[in-house]
Amino acid sequence: MGIYYTGTAFLNFHKNKFANQPGSEIYMAVKNKDSKIGIIWLNASAANNTYALAVRQADAKSKGMKTRKILLPSSIPVKN
Repeated sequence: MGIYYTGTAFLNFHKNKFANQPGSEIYMAVKNKDSKIGIIWLNASAANNTYALAVRQADAKSKGMKTRKILLPSSIPVKN
């Protein structure tokens, strides 16, 4: 028993793709699919697995950082 993330199961184990589905929809999709192979998901935790990025203003200014695009390789498209 452990803590696992439905987003990880949705993407990596079940090979789905995100299409801006709400978390509750992803949770139910994983819970339903996993129930067929004997995996039981408990109720969702209140923990939030959101990432954040912070850059000091002086660093951003000195490196010419005006958008998040500068942090990604040019091969990855970014929507603003």
